[in-house]
Amino acid sequence: MEPFQNETRNAVAAPVLFGVESVGSVGIATVELNRPAILNALDTDCYKLLESRLIEWQNDSTVGAIIISGKGGKAFCAGGDVKGLVLKSKEFGLKIALEFFTHEYFVDGFVHNYRKPIVAICDGITMGGGLGLAAGAILRIATERTLVAMPELSIGLFPDVGATRFLGDVNMPGFESRRVRAPFGLFMGLTGARLSGADAVRIGLMDAFVPTRRLRHLHADLLRAMNVDEGTDSRERAVTANVKAVVAKNSQKATSGITETDEHIIEDIFSLDDLLKIDRRFKEVRKLSPWLEETRTRYLKGSPLSRRVFFEAFHRHRNLSIIETLTREWEMSICFSKGSEFAEGVRAVLIEKDHAPKWRYSALDQIPGEVIESMFRSGEPENLLVEKFREFGF
Repeated sequence: MEPFQNETRNAVAAPVLFGVESVGSVGIATVELNRPAILNALDTDCYKLLESRLIEWQNDSTVGAIIISGKGGKAFCAGGDVKGLVLKSKEFGLKIALEFFTHEYFVDGFVHNYRKPIVAICDGITMGGGLGLAAGAILRIATERTLVAMPELSIGLFPDVGATRFLGDVNMPGFESRRVRAPFGLFMGLTGARLSGADAVRIGLMDAFVPTRRLRHLHADLLRAMNVDEGTDSRERAVTANVKAVVAKNSQKATSGITETDEHIIEDIFSLDDLLKIDRRFKEVRKLSPWLEETRTRYLKGSPLSRRVFFEAFHRHRNLSIIETLTREWEMSICFSKGSEFAEGVRAVLIEKDHAPKWRYSALDQIPGEVIESMFRSGEPENLLVEKFREFGF
């Protein structure tokens, strides 16, 4: 979706394009992620640009809402630019990871707590850090081109960007487990399962399904929805209500491809409270659908260490705020950045592409408990994200 009157239209190489469009005194600010050659993956500079503009717009009375989209038609955002992160870290050391995760997680937390409505148009691939960026938006829009996943275990990291918390709110309607909260969210994090836009709406990771042919109409309708007469406080509430009404008007029902049998298998296995039991049952189950069979294959290729760490974090973070979750994930990500697992996964999947990572452990039951515990402490003298959140009153 092309943004209106993009103020950086001539800056073709700019990694993020910003613009503001209005038909009255209050308008819509637009953000277009502009790295289509790498599926709009975001690096530290991108997050710094987003941070600066979001801070500016939050206090700009002429901006009523924000739309975030991705350029190129293939991806909203495939995640953080972890290939660039690992390559730069090899050259310049840990400071690269410290800076990257601090700015990435700050932007994600800021979006979750933003005072104005943010609409994320997740048209195309929306994975990892891309889903983290969209997760805090008041409305997350899926299309027929949307493909959602948290694939970090395949690169020796863990589903981060708040996912150790927000995946705990994800589940199939009617499948609330008495044993483990949100078994479908746990399933997504452990397996890197890929979902269509319709699937993502069904489980609550997306809020509405809008066909790509309707996106321009949606944008135009959102622009008109900024015209309200109330005072500042009531205007923000009115704009938010208008935005929700406009999205509802432009959305339509879409059919999820996940079958009832798939649902029951996921509920039965991922409601278990022991990861070793989950692992054994998922490996042994027969007669899977092609989608679940493909998901199991992806699961088996992921890092056992990452799997153990995510499972533990998923349970530890269940009652935390998103800000608290992100600050704890910062500790974990820095720890992974110091070790070999993350770098090895990125090498195998994104750099050399041999897809044959040599993981630190070959099985879940080989990992000592003290190793799991150590992955939750970065060893850094201070948590830079805590300081940054504190600076902005979070």
